[in-house]
Amino acid sequence: MDENMNLREETEKEIIDKNQDMEKTEYVGKIGFGIASMVCGIVALVLCCVGWISIPVGIVGLVLGCVAVAKKYAGHGMAVAGIVCSVIALVLYVLALLLGAGTWAAILSSLG
Repeated sequence: MDENMNLREETEKEIIDKNQDMEKTEYVGKIGFGIASMVCGIVALVLCCVGWISIPVGIVGLVLGCVAVAKKYAGHGMAVAGIVCSVIALVLYVLALLLGAGTWAAILSSLG
């Protein structure tokens, strides 16, 4: 009975060690998605009033961040930060566009 207990403990330890080794090797070298997402999100946020830069960069940051989170790559926190910054930048651009269009329409209606 002691032999079965020792064998079971050794087997459980081997399984745990194998799982830990697999987790370590799975995330090696894949932190780039999180970093790229965060950088793109920050750039899009800083340049949110320049539509021809912030829209493509924000979309790229959003896609990279979603890929990193969905595939559980390393750098999860940076990927989430990139997603948040990208969404905020895109929303700010749309709000600025609507505000500008509304202002322009008000100016044109007052002139004519």
